[in-house]
Amino acid sequence: MKKYFYTLTIIALLLTACDKHPETRQIDWSGKERGTLTSAPMKFDTAALLRVTKSVLHGDLLFVEQETIPDNLWSLFRISGDSLHWQGVVLQKGKGTFEISQERAFILAPGNDSLVINPTGYAKNYFTIPAHDPAAVLDKKQWGIHAYPENIGHMDIMAPTTDGGFITVTRDEKENMFEIFFPGDSLTESLASPYPETDQPLVGTFKGYAYNGRICQRPGYDQYLHVGSTGRMAAVFELENKRIVRRKEIYNKLPEFELAPDGMNLSPSGENDLGFRFAVSENYIYLCPIPFKLKDLGVVKDYKGYPLGYADDLQIFDWNGNPVCRYELDTPVVSLTVAPDESHLYANTIDPETEEPRILRFALPSLEH
Repeated sequence: MKKYFYTLTIIALLLTACDKHPETRQIDWSGKERGTLTSAPMKFDTAALLRVTKSVLHGDLLFVEQETIPDNLWSLFRISGDSLHWQGVVLQKGKGTFEISQERAFILAPGNDSLVINPTGYAKNYFTIPAHDPAAVLDKKQWGIHAYPENIGHMDIMAPTTDGGFITVTRDEKENMFEIFFPGDSLTESLASPYPETDQPLVGTFKGYAYNGRICQRPGYDQYLHVGSTGRMAAVFELENKRIVRRKEIYNKLPEFELAPDGMNLSPSGENDLGFRFAVSENYIYLCPIPFKLKDLGVVKDYKGYPLGYADDLQIFDWNGNPVCRYELDTPVVSLTVAPDESHLYANTIDPETEEPRILRFALPSLEH
């Protein structure tokens, strides 16, 4: 009887939720369309570059995440003009001191000439790497290992603060979307950052999964971009005295959920968008909306000859969330990173015929800021 009542309650909530969604924000690009950006493939001097899923630029060092090498998760290249010069393997999969068991790790640049390797999931430690030259990056004797706070739970991504702390996005049963901690802290501290208002019956840990996403720091500032994994959610906000302030939505289309066939659980709606490919620089935010929905996975075969999930609509915003301009990339890409001087955009893609990985470089026209 309780199960029957619970099911009817969820159905009733789902039927009334459609009236509670905020009006989807429409962005006016009139007068801001700037044609096509043409790419040039980067040359590289090794056959070790396999299926690239992400890259991070720190000065002239390019850290590349690869998914098809069984044990090597991150590799290091030095950029010289249009060429990539192999430096070595940074991170391997395993259970050693400076290895991780998860398939992915994220490398962040806190602005103090060091990088952070942040394992996903329920990892207990994160690593810091001095990044002033390749020798230091590859010498694990110079790495630091740091324990996460005890209450951090399942943590997907963290972004640095200007005073040495980290903002985290968690998936556990908590009231706020973000928390903050500093190295050596035993506990994280919640930031006043409630989840979006909706009448969809998202309870417990499911709320964290529903609005899970990525968070990136504006280099050198306590200003952040938060991008949802599904739906069309993107917002900027500032951190001030451990409070989230001056939050502005760029996109506000929340993910939707529906009753699963078991009549008890919720599952993401097939109508949900698949989020963005994105990057940030000191002055701009670069968003590439993925032009497909969840229901297209396994049904639609490709996008312009490239795998589903690739995107080519480059939308540029300032850090107040205002649209600046829009370009079409001449090649669909799967991830982006921007040079510190904002002169070039680097992007990961494949050759659609051979499926070999390619790293492209797009020259970015100067933008007023």
